[in-house]
Amino acid sequence: MKELEILKRLIIEADEETTVDAEASDEETVEKPKPGSFEADPMGFILKKYHSLNELMIELMTKDFKEYVDGIFVMAPKPTTFKIQLHNGQFFFLVYLGKAYEATIEGKKYYLMGIGEKERCMTAIARLLRFGTPLKTQGPEGAEQATRDEENTGMEGDWAAKGGATGGMEPEAGAEEAPPEEGGEALAESIKILTKILMEAKKEEGSNLEDKILNLLSKDSTIAKYDPYKVQRDSGNNYKVYFKNVNTKDKKGRYDIQTLLTKIKGITKGQVVSKNVGWSSIGYAQLETKFGPVNISVKGFSETATTTNIKEGLVMSFYYSSVNEYITDKNFNKSVKAAISATKKTSAIDESLTAELVTYLSELENSAANIKILNQPLSQAIAIKTKYPNYQLDRSSIFNAYRSFAQQKLGFPADKWCPADLYVIINSEKATKKLQLASEESNPASAIEILNNAFNETWGSKKAPISGISLKFEKAQGGKAKAYFEKYKKDKTEYNLTSEEANYNEKKYIEVIDKLRASIKGKIEKVKDITYKLEGKPTKKDINFLRGKFAALKAINFFFSQLSEEEYDDGLVALAAFGMSLSDTSPAFFKVTASTKGQGNIETFERGSSLSLLEEDDKISPISILDSASFGGL
Repeated sequence: MKELEILKRLIIEADEETTVDAEASDEETVEKPKPGSFEADPMGFILKKYHSLNELMIELMTKDFKEYVDGIFVMAPKPTTFKIQLHNGQFFFLVYLGKAYEATIEGKKYYLMGIGEKERCMTAIARLLRFGTPLKTQGPEGAEQATRDEENTGMEGDWAAKGGATGGMEPEAGAEEAPPEEGGEALAESIKILTKILMEAKKEEGSNLEDKILNLLSKDSTIAKYDPYKVQRDSGNNYKVYFKNVNTKDKKGRYDIQTLLTKIKGITKGQVVSKNVGWSSIGYAQLETKFGPVNISVKGFSETATTTNIKEGLVMSFYYSSVNEYITDKNFNKSVKAAISATKKTSAIDESLTAELVTYLSELENSAANIKILNQPLSQAIAIKTKYPNYQLDRSSIFNAYRSFAQQKLGFPADKWCPADLYVIINSEKATKKLQLASEESNPASAIEILNNAFNETWGSKKAPISGISLKFEKAQGGKAKAYFEKYKKDKTEYNLTSEEANYNEKKYIEVIDKLRASIKGKIEKVKDITYKLEGKPTKKDINFLRGKFAALKAINFFFSQLSEEEYDDGLVALAAFGMSLSDTSPAFFKVTASTKGQGNIETFERGSSLSLLEEDDKISPISILDSASFGGL
């Protein structure tokens, strides 16, 4: 970020100087600095005067060190202290102590007498140079000509002349002067070069930083539940982050998330600025990150977006309430009050969720959008109450105990064993007894069988102690089949992208995509019931598209590597079933799909529900894998 400000300042000042020169009268003659003088080339002059400094810089950063240094300033006369300003805005200090120099880099001191300390100092300087936009240079040792013009960088001579060397010292009179050098290009040309560099740096930095911000937020479990999906740069360090599970009109909720942002891992310092600014009406989170300072404003996805926790909690609130009618603008306030009252009274909802629900409901406005979203969980609650009135809805105690046990026995996520989002507890004593019996069984299959016996298999039945309810809302997303891979490998890098792979360039992605395609084709070309259709090379050059295509191919290639050829078709069917939350190990459960106009719809999934290939005339319909050049997945 600092180098951009430096370049901006240079461009502005250079433009001003050009204007002044153009308007200067013929009577006035501007004296040019004498070649080789301090005014003409401060850094060259200082290096010429202090020979030991020049030698040390060559030792620490090679003879091409000027490629990476924008300025050298004398900060104190005794002991002589130099500030080395790097091209990316970073800096370090060198202090002459007589026998050797002492370097101070990021607060750590290196006494440069021995080889070990010098090597550690070199490593520290290299770390500083990693920040910011990389230089376009051919590098040290053997490069005939660097991309960056050493004689006219727009940094060295102009730096001090335009205020960059403020705080430095004019060397003593009589010091040996540097030999005269030929003049550089015209100032106007320098401005053009700097402007181009600035634009490129802005573009590259902005793009990279948006990805870094999204990655940082997605990794935090507290923030991830709000589903951040897009980062958009507004201006300067200001960024808007859009969350799928955040209501656009919920200003308090958005503000609270900004407060949470200041506490996540990876933020070294943070505070919330609550004032209304042009790019954000609710203020913003002012954060110091490992990749520089950023300001983030939280944006919602739609007027009806809420977290899954709130959606499912509202089903419980309406179940325990007296609300049994479709909500309209006329009964809106009464219905909301009844839901709040029921939420506070019941012990079935834990304290944390109770607080969330009460806050959410209390701040809702009577609007068409909010009526629509409330009617969805209400429709589900009414459907459940119709068949299971006056029972306990559970999302914590028995619910968590069953899920944890099943996950331990099966080795994959609990919601893939049973997709139920809550349990209707018909008899808690019997439900607990079933779990106890299952835990005494050493065989995993037998243990799961006992657990599955605890679930009713007919909607409305009360023979078994539990009825599992899967809550689905309008436009709900399907499950992620990739979690199925976890049963094969604990090391997720076998099928997920490594940090190195996530940072491949376009050329590398195309190379590895070609290799994976060849591998997959070789695996399944002899298999009877599977076809692999390839539609040429990816047509899109977008790096995110290529990354997605590579990730999909890597995952499916890993999947095939875990099975024999005879198991490929069954494995793909099982994978699809898993993505739909259907497995041979699942108990019976009931999917209650929300409606905005009345009671929810009920769908029964029998015990051990699974998918199978369609058979026509005793022939199995083949599985077709389409690897399209324009689609980022498979």
